[in-house]
Amino acid sequence: MTTAKIDTDIRIQFKHFDDCVLINIDDVKQLIGASSTGAVYAAVYRGDLPQPLIKRNRQLRWSAGQMRCHLKTLEDAFKKQQNEAASRLGVDPMPTEKKKFGRPRKEIRPFSNSGNLQSDLDR
Repeated sequence: MTTAKIDTDIRIQFKHFDDCVLINIDDVKQLIGASSTGAVYAAVYRGDLPQPLIKRNRQLRWSAGQMRCHLKTLEDAFKKQQNEAASRLGVDPMPTEKKKFGRPRKEIRPFSNSGNLQSDLDR
């Protein structure tokens, strides 16, 4: 079970956990972005989440390795779905150049060695 503070986001610490660390339902709720613990119970019942390793006295525990594997499987399935949809549309699934957003920026000039800040700003 994790000993993280309640106000700490488990997603930051999750990548450093060993595979045998047990995580509770609140940690899983943060990992999958569920709004409540009831949503986690429903996801387990539907089969969207793996069955917990420990299910006793309304305390569910998953291993970090088990959740890592499940999340990796979901990520791979999503990427495969995106690539298939892109190939059906005839679009390159991975664009080579990233489009830039926002207004163009002015070139920043370094200050001169004159020491006069006001004249440098007036240029």
